Amino acid sequence: MNPEAYAKAMMSLSSKEGQDADSIVKGLVSSLKARGALALLPKVLSAYTNLVAQRSSEESTVAVARSTDAKGAIELSGAPKDAKVIVDERLIGGYRLEKGGKLIDNTFKAKLLQIYRNATKA
Repeated sequence: MNPEAYAKAMMSLSSKEGQDADSIVKGLVSSLKARGALALLPKVLSAYTNLVAQRSSEESTVAVARSTDAKGAIELSGAPKDAKVIVDERLIGGYRLEKGGKLIDNTFKAKLLQIYRNATKA
């Protein structure tokens, strides 16, 4: 059993909406108990701490339509408070977060395209 795999799973869960730290840790502990691997807990938490430090050291960029949207976009996206904010006049609304080589596109255009694809798929 790999502690890094558990740490990555915790990181993935913590980035989802509706997941709080208490439920993630309780789930981890119960999973480790069920597998008889509770002794891995310190190593998992150490690996998780390393992942969090690595993630926070990565530069984040948030693109918004208006400068007044910046604070809300940073809070919604979970980007660090010191994230670089770019005002992109091509955006209608929402935000686009670039962090650690990944793009989270939560713009109005992306949402409309998703609705269109879902409607035409059926």
